[in-house]
Amino acid sequence: MWALALGACLGGNGTLLGASANVVVAGIASTNGVKIPFVRFMLYGLFIVVVSLIIATIYMAIRYF
Repeated sequence: MWALALGACLGGNGTLLGASANVVVAGIASTNGVKIPFVRFMLYGLFIVVVSLIIATIYMAIRYF
């Protein structure tokens, strides 16, 4: 159950359209004259997702095994 919840929650940060908060931030940035390209967001986002999921996996392995 926790693996599914962590994977779905943290995985949404991988792309610009993966989570509603990402779309809101892109909209606010756009109104202030800052463009956030989809591919650039995805490059940073996927790195953050991988690091977050590695940390979550280590935590779950320690906690539940």
